[in-house]
Amino acid sequence: MKKNPKKTVFWIILAVVILLVIAAVVFLMSSRNRIVKDHSLVTSIRVFDGTTGHGLTITDRDDIDAIVGYANLMKLKPYKVSAGYSGYRFSITFEPSTGSWDSFILNSPLIVRNDPFFYAVNPPTGLYVYLESLFDEQFGNGANDTGS
Repeated sequence: MKKNPKKTVFWIILAVVILLVIAAVVFLMSSRNRIVKDHSLVTSIRVFDGTTGHGLTITDRDDIDAIVGYANLMKLKPYKVSAGYSGYRFSITFEPSTGSWDSFILNSPLIVRNDPFFYAVNPPTGLYVYLESLFDEQFGNGANDTGS
């Protein structure tokens, strides 16, 4: 009995497609936690406000602990692909004393961008409001106005 090569290729392609679909479903159904791995190693946080052009380097331990705490409370669910999108509200980079830097973009209280995906934040943790208040303190109440 001879094997049909077309049938074999069909079954291999079908198996690969099924595996890709399963992987995509598992990824999309999973939530991501712990944006910053170890808050005790963070020595400063750089935050840039994309709407005003102002930036802050935060070195106060209380502010660092609060920001890391808010960030790590966020439960992130993949929302959509972020390819082709530009602009953001807050770009946040955590600088540890050793190791790699963690960073992400906070577009709104409910949306985080960590390329190549946007993530829905549930529940909102107060990080967005906390950062707005730091910028208001530093640059005045009009620092976060977008001109509207």
